[in-house]
Amino acid sequence: MLFRSQKCANNIIYFAENYLHIVNLDEGKQKIKLHRYQKKALNKMVDNRFSVLLFARQSGKSTLSTILCLWQALFNENQSILVVANKEGTAKQIFKRIRMAYEALPNWLKSPVNAYGKESLELENGSQIEIGRAHV
Repeated sequence: MLFRSQKCANNIIYFAENYLHIVNLDEGKQKIKLHRYQKKALNKMVDNRFSVLLFARQSGKSTLSTILCLWQALFNENQSILVVANKEGTAKQIFKRIRMAYEALPNWLKSPVNAYGKESLELENGSQIEIGRAHV
């Protein structure tokens, strides 16, 4: 198990495709199968602190955000991740997906939780994910 968790820590694509699930309307719960452009985008975001991505509608941006936020929090200590969106409801929806993805992970892969709220998650490794309030 240590080998697999180390492989997840070193490879976000391996982590996503082996341990994260989506709910398909036709087939139910299934492992995520990323498209080539999604893999490329995830690797770019991991390798570069700042990234600008141009995506069409319905291209999996929320899924990529979910994967990146959860991976970053699990495998890097003391990360402060703020989920923001154009609408507060959208940010809440993305955070809900992150929480559901965390809950569906195998126990040996999860970092213990210090605080678990409706709009925030704090892990024992010092990383935290929370919803930001946009003031427009």
